[in-house]
Amino acid sequence: MTMDKDLVFIVSAGRTGTTFLGNMLSVAIENCHSEHEPDDLTFSLKKNIDRIRKYGSWYMVIGRLLGISGVRPLGQKYVSGRVSEEQCLSEIVDLRRRLHSRIKESLVVESNGQWNYLVGLIHKVWPKAKIIVIVRDPRTWVQSWMNRGIRYSPYDPVRFFPPGWLSPSKVGDLEWENAWSSFDTFGRLVWEWRNVNGRLLDYAESDARCHLFRYEDLFKANCGEAMRDLVEFAAIHGKRQYRFSIPEGFTSEKHHASSGDFPHWREWDMKRAQLLDRLCGQLMHRFHYGTESQWHKMI
Repeated sequence: MTMDKDLVFIVSAGRTGTTFLGNMLSVAIENCHSEHEPDDLTFSLKKNIDRIRKYGSWYMVIGRLLGISGVRPLGQKYVSGRVSEEQCLSEIVDLRRRLHSRIKESLVVESNGQWNYLVGLIHKVWPKAKIIVIVRDPRTWVQSWMNRGIRYSPYDPVRFFPPGWLSPSKVGDLEWENAWSSFDTFGRLVWEWRNVNGRLLDYAESDARCHLFRYEDLFKANCGEAMRDLVEFAAIHGKRQYRFSIPEGFTSEKHHASSGDFPHWREWDMKRAQLLDRLCGQLMHRFHYGTESQWHKMI
């Protein structure tokens, strides 16, 4: 395996601007290459053809249809206890050997939320890698997914390709296992935020090579300090420190903002607010979300 690469993984539960951050890091930092979900099928025929050439038709097509290739299927098997850590580590090496060997730049940034399942194993494969975790307020995160209208819907493509989405029963979450069948899309999204971000926060708090940033701090009007901290963290790798400069306009855009009919949390009924609080309240407070007086009245 090519081990002379410096690696940065940007991981989140999605809808947090990770594609933008990865692309902009490749602009801001010298000798840096960015990839977003590099071995996933997309809606772009050109990208799919390129990825099939890189990884082969068995891995990109047949393996996906069978649910046995890719970061997400492997990660879900791991957190569900259906694959050993030893086997998982071996497959992770195989997942990225060809990708890293094809990239000429010495710093590789991969923005890929699917690593959330395997975040605790990344440093066992690449001990010097940096991990950037992006978290977003669960209330606006759920609103963004609801407005997108795909997640957990009858038309969600993940439903048709194994292993599908995780559920409480698959990860041993006995507290919410019985409630899952009665959850609508809103409830399932709320549980997903809890499941993913709980895992990411626990790891971020345990390892100095992993830094957590709030979406709101990176994409607010005056976010220069937070964005600079992120770029600097990505650019320093021991004695190897890459030159960087933050381009003009880097901090002025907002990504994955909601647009649609699903209301802002201030317009939710008490039932929705209280369900989110029951599932996410303790965790969201660790991120300093949910401090508004109106929110406390709703729950």
